[in-house]
Amino acid sequence: SVDVTVKYRIQPEQAHKLYQDTGSGTKYKTIVRNESQNACMSVFGQMKTEDFYNPVARREHTEEVQKRLLAALGKHYVEAIGVLMRDVEFDPEYENKIRRKKLADQEVELNKSMARAAEMSGKTEVIEAEAEKKVKIITEEKDAKLHVMEAEMDLEIARITADSEKY
Repeated sequence: SVDVTVKYRIQPEQAHKLYQDTGSGTKYKTIVRNESQNACMSVFGQMKTEDFYNPVARREHTEEVQKRLLAALGKHYVEAIGVLMRDVEFDPEYENKIRRKKLADQEVELNKSMARAAEMSGKTEVIEAEAEKKVKIITEEKDAKLHVMEAEMDLEIARITADSEKY
């Protein structure tokens, strides 16, 4: 079931024509109610269950109902100002089926995300291992250069010392 509010008014300066067509009673309200029910059933009846939970789809369908009401009620000198879908109720058993389906869909998405996280974790471990390997290589190259520089410095010191002893 759908709870819908339809705001309407008599078209400006057309009240006398409405009175001529429907009389002084509330017959025009019955016309508005019947046209509103027809428009709502034809438009909302075509909606999928998911559309009722989608605000964009709900707004599009209520706008479609309003367009139909403008055309249908315009002949009767009544103007639809707005349509508001306030509440939607499904059969409790059907609602439980929808809830279970949505939970199953969310579980599938969770499993996909966990698989992607595990995959990324593996990639992270590979990157960390490669970075650690590169750091080790750089450290060893630095140590080797330091040893070479020390040896060259010791050689130079020995040469200078030998030259100084020679003189």
